[in-house]
Amino acid sequence: MPDSAGGPDRGLREFELTLRVQSQLARVFLILGDISQWPTEQNPRMLVRKDLERVTIAFDDMTRASVKFLSAGEATQILVLHELCKSQEQVDSWRNYWFTLMESLKSRLGA
Repeated sequence: MPDSAGGPDRGLREFELTLRVQSQLARVFLILGDISQWPTEQNPRMLVRKDLERVTIAFDDMTRASVKFLSAGEATQILVLHELCKSQEQVDSWRNYWFTLMESLKSRLGA
C-alpha cells in the first residue's frame, strides 16, 4: 500500500517469487538456512532463522528478504518476499540475484 503521507517509506517496492527445487526441504534448508553458504557480494546478514520454516535476511543496500520453505513431497517450494527496494532497477537486480541463487542451489543439490 503506498504511503499517502509522504513518509520515509514512500516509493519503496517489493516483489515476490515462488521457486521450486527438486529436493527435500531439510536439504534445501541446510544450505539456505546457513548464511555462510550464501554469496558474499551483498553481505547478507541473518535476522531470523526458524528451522525448516523461514529465514529473513538483510542486505547492505538496506533491503531485506523473507524466505519461506514448504515441503512438496520430494520437492521444496521456496517463497521469497524481497522488500524495501528503492527503484525498479533495484527490483530487477534482486530478481536476477534470486534466480541465480536458485540455479546455484539446484546445481549443488543435483536437482
